Amino acid sequence: MKDDISAALLAFYGKILEPEFRSIKEKLNEHDDKFNRLFDHIDAVYQRLERLEEEYHLIVHAIERLEDRMEKLESRMERIEGRMDKFEGRMERLEKAVAVSAYKPDKLQKEIASMKTKISDLQKRLEQLEKKAARA
Repeated sequence: MKDDISAALLAFYGKILEPEFRSIKEKLNEHDDKFNRLFDHIDAVYQRLERLEEEYHLIVHAIERLEDRMEKLESRMERIEGRMDKFEGRMERLEKAVAVSAYKPDKLQKEIASMKTKISDLQKRLEQLEKKAARA
């Protein structure tokens, strides 16, 4: 009887359970393959994210350096603008001085000519007075 039960169980296992277990095992292997591909894909995504994060940090540092340089450039530009304002003020004063000095010689020449005329008139008057004094 034990042999009959063993034979029946072996036949049941061979006909029903073994094909089911084989089918389940095949499905598990398929799922394992799918999970392995999924894990490979996730690993690739993580690698890309790490690379992007590194690039992000590099970009942030580059922007910080650019901002520092911009601040330095702005400071230099302000100093240059201040120097330019001073330079423009000096130029205006020089232009005025040149204009005044250009005007002065003409004015001086006119004044000299006027004084020469006055001196000439005074000399004539003096001569007239001397003539009158000599007659008297």
